[in-house]
Amino acid sequence: MVTKRQIAAVCRAAANRIEKYGWTQGRIGNTTVGFCAIGAIWASAPTPSRSASACLAVRKHNYISNIPVWNDSKTQTKEGVISALRKTARALEHGMAI
Repeated sequence: MVTKRQIAAVCRAAANRIEKYGWTQGRIGNTTVGFCAIGAIWASAPTPSRSASACLAVRKHNYISNIPVWNDSKTQTKEGVISALRKTARALEHGMAI
């Protein structure tokens, strides 16, 4: 079972990964070009279940129906993605439902 604390840790690590390596659109990304939201979550999660749980939590706590579409929106910014990831981590740490 994946805990809220574990999901929050993935979201924080994903935000930190984007801050460190940069943010990209239209691709998963890597340490050379930066990461999209999904790519940062996948790269930060130690297991597929934590990755999937983190994606669901980000969607729920930020009212996002489709993370790739949201990430790749022309109006999206690096700061907006980092903010959403950190918001999700804080919500989980304060007892909000997944």
